[in-house]
Amino acid sequence: MLNNTYPQYISIRFIILFLHLVAPLSTVYTLLLLRRSFFANLFTGPIFTTLLQKWCLAETLFFVTFLWYRGYLQHDAIHPPLRSKEERKALFEKVRSEIHDPARFLKGWFRGAEVESIGREDLKEFMSWAFWEGRDEASDEEELEELTAHVEKMVGKGKFKEGRGTAKSLRLTLDPIDMQWRSLVWYAVIVLVDTVVHIRLLIYGFSYTATKASSLRIFPPRPLAAVAVGKKSPVEDLSYWRKAHTSKTRMPVVFIHGIGVGLHPYVEWFHELDRSLNAGRPKDNQVGILAIEILQISTRLTEKPVLSRSDFLTQITKILDHEHGYQRFVLVSHSYGSVFSTHMLTDDTMSKRVAGTLLVDPVTMLLHMPDVAYNFTMRKPTTASEWQLWYFASKDPTVAYTLGRHFFWSENILWRDHIADLSERGNRITVSLAGRDLIVDTEAVGAYLMEKKVPDPVVVKTKGGKKKMELEVEGKEKKDVEWKKKAWKGEGVEVLWWDDLDHAQVFDDKRNRGKLVEVTRCFYDNIGHLDFAMALISAPSVNSRFAQLCIASILLLGFFWYIVPPLEAVKELRIPGLHSSQPKTALPSTPPTSSDTKPLPPKPHHPIDHLVARAEEEYAALLAQETTTVEDAARAYRERRGRHPPPHFDLWFTFARNQSALMIEPFFDQIYTDLAPFWGVPAKQTREQANAFVHRISVRNGNVTQRTDIDERVWMGLWQEMVQSIAEWLPDLDMPINVMDESRVVVPWEEVDGYMSKEQASRGLVDEKLLVDTYGSRGVLRELDLAKLGEYKPEFQGMGPYWPLAVVGCPPDSAARKAYIETDFTTPPKLTGGHPEGSYHGYVKNWTLATSPCDNAHLQGIHGTFVEPISIATSKTFFPLFGGSKLPMNNEILLPPAMYWTEDPFYSGGSSHGSTWEMKKPGLIWRGAASGGRNKEENWRRFQRHRFVSMVNSTSVREAETTGAGPPNFVLPAYNPYDLASTPSDNMGGTFADWVGTWSDAAVVHLLCFPDPNPPYCSYTDPYFKVAKSIPMAEQYSYKYLPDIDGNSFSGRYRAFLFSTSVPIKATIYREWHDSRLVPWKHFVPMHNEFSDVYGIMEYFFGNAKEGLGGHDAVGRGIAEGGKAWAEKVLRKEDMMVYVLRLLLEYARVCDDDRDVMGWRGGQGVG
Repeated sequence: MLNNTYPQYISIRFIILFLHLVAPLSTVYTLLLLRRSFFANLFTGPIFTTLLQKWCLAETLFFVTFLWYRGYLQHDAIHPPLRSKEERKALFEKVRSEIHDPARFLKGWFRGAEVESIGREDLKEFMSWAFWEGRDEASDEEELEELTAHVEKMVGKGKFKEGRGTAKSLRLTLDPIDMQWRSLVWYAVIVLVDTVVHIRLLIYGFSYTATKASSLRIFPPRPLAAVAVGKKSPVEDLSYWRKAHTSKTRMPVVFIHGIGVGLHPYVEWFHELDRSLNAGRPKDNQVGILAIEILQISTRLTEKPVLSRSDFLTQITKILDHEHGYQRFVLVSHSYGSVFSTHMLTDDTMSKRVAGTLLVDPVTMLLHMPDVAYNFTMRKPTTASEWQLWYFASKDPTVAYTLGRHFFWSENILWRDHIADLSERGNRITVSLAGRDLIVDTEAVGAYLMEKKVPDPVVVKTKGGKKKMELEVEGKEKKDVEWKKKAWKGEGVEVLWWDDLDHAQVFDDKRNRGKLVEVTRCFYDNIGHLDFAMALISAPSVNSRFAQLCIASILLLGFFWYIVPPLEAVKELRIPGLHSSQPKTALPSTPPTSSDTKPLPPKPHHPIDHLVARAEEEYAALLAQETTTVEDAARAYRERRGRHPPPHFDLWFTFARNQSALMIEPFFDQIYTDLAPFWGVPAKQTREQANAFVHRISVRNGNVTQRTDIDERVWMGLWQEMVQSIAEWLPDLDMPINVMDESRVVVPWEEVDGYMSKEQASRGLVDEKLLVDTYGSRGVLRELDLAKLGEYKPEFQGMGPYWPLAVVGCPPDSAARKAYIETDFTTPPKLTGGHPEGSYHGYVKNWTLATSPCDNAHLQGIHGTFVEPISIATSKTFFPLFGGSKLPMNNEILLPPAMYWTEDPFYSGGSSHGSTWEMKKPGLIWRGAASGGRNKEENWRRFQRHRFVSMVNSTSVREAETTGAGPPNFVLPAYNPYDLASTPSDNMGGTFADWVGTWSDAAVVHLLCFPDPNPPYCSYTDPYFKVAKSIPMAEQYSYKYLPDIDGNSFSGRYRAFLFSTSVPIKATIYREWHDSRLVPWKHFVPMHNEFSDVYGIMEYFFGNAKEGLGGHDAVGRGIAEGGKAWAEKVLRKEDMMVYVLRLLLEYARVCDDDRDVMGWRGGQGVG
């Protein structure tokens, strides 16, 4: 941007006037020339003989074409998908929470008009645009009226007059587009500048990657781009410049420019950044720079409009996947480029690939305020910089079209809480703001980010007949605020403040550009050991020659230690392909000690140390809630549940004590999660549905029977045995049973929420005199049996995919409900290898969050349940259905799984639970079928068991590591987010695969392909997997670590693993009855469903002897032995009986017409 000096003002006005008049004057000159010379030259020669005359003719023809083009661009916008009513309501509430003065807010959006001049119809029209994008045919009149009434209430009743007023609102994507024509002279300048930029970038070592689209679709043409020889972009609409990325330890930079002449303002910054990152480094350790071109905002006429959010995300993903080393990157954008950065940062999958973010002059914060819209489209220029913005940016034809038909505020806005969430996930974010920015209210943005202040709305005032934006922040002076003075540290969310700069001026000065280079450099998570050492040598605190000599000697010795392999480290040769990898025995996790050998030291202050310590605290808090008397148990019940315990609670307690069960009230939380919604429907409805369901277990007078559609359903028989073991204490009841592996009931969240509200309202401690302490089910169910109701057949949907059916059970504001639905599973999974969302340095911190599809929308593309399950029979109808597992959004009532009741060694492992810890093999083992759903040639890469086996198979890792080829179904940790001692990026020699081979033995026993002509093999996965023999579970117990991965639903081996003397490593999306009894990192090791943390987990426990790193073997032993001891206290068959008895007493109450007054009288007033 220009400085607002008088000479610059005169210069810019003259240039604009000249460019503005070229076309009209050329047209007038051409018409005069035609009139005077047409007849005279009709037979004697051409009319246009001089270069000037020919140029004027060209300008005239272009001008006439432009007049048509200007009208063409006025067509209606193509809006993003319409929000649901719930999403609109949530957006409205969000906007309402982020404004301070509603009256001034509306005044800004109505171009400075007083509220009294705004008619109610004007307000509705504005609201229709704000929340329906002006799609009148889609607007719900009743809903629109409701939102309008809310605004009236906020501003004050009676402020708006009926009908229409004199005020006119800003409606960016509906208002007529105001643009100024351009002459061929101007576009000739653009060609010259573009050519110079092209040559300069080539000189600086960048290469150009052209689009697949024809260059003829762009005007003015780009001569050098059209003839460029080299790589072609993998997408049709995005070209880019690239500096090759070769580093294996540092992340590349992705840059997206703002409105202007393409990359012209940034060329020197690219060069300075490149020199800062790569000068003096070898060719195989160069940080790449990827500069994306958005031609629609680059002062050009384009055939296609700017990409929509979804199309941009699709194409940028393809580019990043196409370019080597871009699984994780630092994101930098300028001005309008922040729109595309926002798309990336608000996408669940893409945001995980962004390690650090630098937003320079961003325009996407506080977009619900009118200042950006006003300044881009309505601001009347008075200063040099305003005239520059007006003519060369906002009134450029394609830019104006982009702003006027493709700038959707609600899709482009970046809210503060989303920024905070990104920061919590490890994305360091710096926002560079210019104090004199004429587009963005940077004072408000800075206070919004750093002080969490809700900004005042923009006020439009009139000064000298010109409309001008006056921007203020509530309660703060514009200049002297603390956050502007705060030194930049490169931590969390920070603001880089430039007090005397205008929009985009930060790139004009080398010193300012240097600060942006410094910020970008500091975003790199991993600094090589040699870099750190060299920095230490040059530090002032280490300035003696002796100290420098010592450090140099250590580095030299370390270098020889690193390059000279140990004698026993013989490379293992394998043919390409994924075959079972047996662990090497030469390198145990902790070498045996002797008088001459000391154990290798483990890595200190590891994140897992913190998680283990926190688990101990959580476990202690759980134990502190144990009750030992029925009175204490009843009191704990009433405090936690808000109502009296069910009838027969004393009998249940006595039964539990006789079974030596631990009585801790939180152990039974799952029961109340499952049954709570049934308090919201009539008991009669629940009884009749249960009685008439085809698969049913019934209790009548202490006898248990089953009914199903075929003679032999194994799980039904086992569950019948389970219920029979406690039947003498049960009232009569009917239990509908889910006989499928997959969950079957998922009711829309909004409906269940309504039932939950009724359950909350029904709570309360009924007066003891009114309590009913018996069940009335016997007579009622006898009547139902005699009535012989027709079979209850809730509607089940059997057509996939399953994800859209499942996410209706998620909250409206959840990631799953907001995410785009994947339908193409033919490509490798979209994995980053980085830290999963909500993790603690990459490891599971919140088990509930980590296993929730509602909070992890990317699971739809990496778990067979959602890719293509074996079968789908899902109902949205709310009715009682018991099952052994479910997804968090399902509505089944959980029982202990039937296979946990069996003594079959296939599930239980038999009587042996493994040898002592010292006698075990120091590694992990996994054997199982490649289940998880219906894997086919086009989708097998997305299945979880295939992915896990590939990731811990040394052959597959070696092939990816040594060839550089992307693995078909996983990603290697190329940028080392888990700070591993050895990574695939250390060299191309396969050392990472060697390390994996020392501890992993994983293979499939059946590939289960579809169709399945040659079991257990599979034509399309045979090149990647070797089918191995199954290993009995009792033999698997001879290994220290036992991963447990979901199959078609939950894994039936989990309980047996917990009873073993080994460490279960659990990854799942399914809920089971015992979840509230187990503490992650105390009783088992939790693992993310991406499995990105498996390498970090195994290095923590196993170590890396070749790199001189010991493991935390004692911690592993503690989890194994502690988990086994705990399972023997809380996961026995007796504990299942106690749980099911409590569950069915509660279920029988919820099915009883007197349920609101039913309960156990005892235990009140004690304590």
